[in-house]
Amino acid sequence: MPDDEKAKFLAGLVAQARKVDAVQNALTWLSGKKTYIIMAVMLGFVVAAAMGHPAPEWVYYLLASLGLGALRLGVAKGQAAAQDVLDILSICRGQTPADGKTDMLSLAEDALAQGKAAVATASQPSEPTPA
Repeated sequence: MPDDEKAKFLAGLVAQARKVDAVQNALTWLSGKKTYIIMAVMLGFVVAAAMGHPAPEWVYYLLASLGLGALRLGVAKGQAAAQDVLDILSICRGQTPADGKTDMLSLAEDALAQGKAAVATASQPSEPTPA
């Protein structure tokens, strides 16, 4: 392969890596914000409907299902962190965890990372509860 073709090939690989990095950065930014974004979009549609510009009914169903999906992801993250803590406790008691991992350090690091993520998500401003 000539040097010119190698340079083009490598430039293409670098461009692809940058695209993947940009998508990962966007997904990281969205972490903990998806429910609020969906809520804001739904509020916008409700306000538009109140002003006489109704949206099709399927839009509300779509937004509701996206909101429930975002909430389910949050619950799953919390359950995974709780399972890591239970695994650490079982190792301390001399038992083998359900998943068979016995490396205490990796379990502790997983639990710490998930705990930090849960705290960051919980520290997001919550929506007021209607009276």
